[in-house]
Amino acid sequence: MPSMEEKARGAGRLEKCPRPTFEALLEQVGSFGLYQRLMCVMLIGGSTLVCSLTYYAQLLMMLTPPLSCREVPADRQTDGSCALLTDSSTPSLLDAAGGPGEPQGNGSTGAGATEDGRCSSWSYDTSVLFDTIASETSRPASRPGRRQPLLAHCTPLQNDWVCGDAWRPFTVNAVFWAGNIVGSWFWGILSDRLGRRPATLASFLVYAAGGALTLVQPSSFAAILLVRFLVGSAHNTVSHLPYVLVIEYCGSAYRTYPLMLLIASWGLGGLLLPWIAYAIWNWRILVVVTSAPLLLALALYRYIPESASWLMVNGRGDEAREVLQFVASVNGRQLDEAVFCEVMVEKREGEPEQPTESLLHVWKHPRLMKNLALVTLLW
Repeated sequence: MPSMEEKARGAGRLEKCPRPTFEALLEQVGSFGLYQRLMCVMLIGGSTLVCSLTYYAQLLMMLTPPLSCREVPADRQTDGSCALLTDSSTPSLLDAAGGPGEPQGNGSTGAGATEDGRCSSWSYDTSVLFDTIASETSRPASRPGRRQPLLAHCTPLQNDWVCGDAWRPFTVNAVFWAGNIVGSWFWGILSDRLGRRPATLASFLVYAAGGALTLVQPSSFAAILLVRFLVGSAHNTVSHLPYVLVIEYCGSAYRTYPLMLLIASWGLGGLLLPWIAYAIWNWRILVVVTSAPLLLALALYRYIPESASWLMVNGRGDEAREVLQFVASVNGRQLDEAVFCEVMVEKREGEPEQPTESLLHVWKHPRLMKNLALVTLLW
């Protein structure tokens, strides 16, 4: 019969035995089986590709085709420039940045221009680039040999974001990234509170809705900024939150594969966008093509799982068990109930309560605050 000392040594050895972790559960249900591969393609590949297409489409929509002043004869204009020619054929009334220049020669303005040399109506060469948000002042024109594009009935814009107003497209892009900063914080909190699954769906819907509102075309510049801020707020979340959700189901040895797919999908979007834009030749349809695919999330929502780890931490063990059993069935594996229960206990009781921190605590650490500010500005 073992003595008390031997029993104590045996109990000590048992306490030193490592408890199973969530990684052990993943090994049981399959660390990178068919289920994880399908998730990579559907969630990471699909969402990142759409995200890339949407971003590069925005850059394209803010470009301006070669322009000329409608009110001034061709012989009084410089090629594709904001400058008009004076009677002495010296381009100086408007410099390339859109500001009034110093009159040269006799100082007279070109025919049809205002007294300060500014043109009030521009025409654009849409054989080189289709009308964009920055330039659309007439009905969308089709290229030679093509039918009138869809959505041609939409009310054309009167933006003329050129010359003196050339700062507007840059402002739209800056506001887009400002929305991204705010959105990353907002969606991060939402996904921690409500779960990865509903936050993913909500970000998809916001992203698609922002594209639709861009298509409707608000009448004021402030409204356009608001719409693009909305799109920017969900921009990174649309690709990064599905990535986080997928890697939570991948074993640690396989987590580089989802990352490589994310990078490849983004690059593929950049390669495809110019060809898609060339085939469509209409910025409005381009918005639909690059935004609408995210609405497929509504049809596929039932197949998007919640994070099992998040469910376990939040005490929703029955739901976590169902999800892991489904993953195991797709991968041809079986979930060990005893191991699951041990991991569940570890998740709920084995981790001590951590004090909550907020972004304001950064101010207590000057070096951390400095690094955060630098990263934010550089990004």
